[in-house]
Amino acid sequence: MPPRTWTAPGVPGAGPTKMTDAEMSAARLPHQYRDHCSHLLTLLNACRAEGGPRPWACHHEKHSYIECQYVEFHRRQRVAKALIESDSVPAEWRERWDKDHVPERVAAAAAAVGQ
Repeated sequence: MPPRTWTAPGVPGAGPTKMTDAEMSAARLPHQYRDHCSHLLTLLNACRAEGGPRPWACHHEKHSYIECQYVEFHRRQRVAKALIESDSVPAEWRERWDKDHVPERVAAAAAAVGQ
């Protein structure tokens, strides 16, 4: 199976995942965590396994994983916005993303991210 990529025209892609599906299966990652940050989650899980009950021991690994998730979330938001604005999605999907149906605080946050 080819690596997963999420891209849209005009939005820089994250490229293929750094771990293959076989490596993710061997690391016993649940399917919902198999994304572009899975290599960092594997490091975090290994640190937690060897560190024992010391939550401060894996601070750097946890921060790296959360930061990667944050960056990936915003990239996926840009991809979704680019797809909605293009003609590559059905009209009923575009209606779901209509700005009139989005609460004001969500629209303001999306505008701040899109700067």
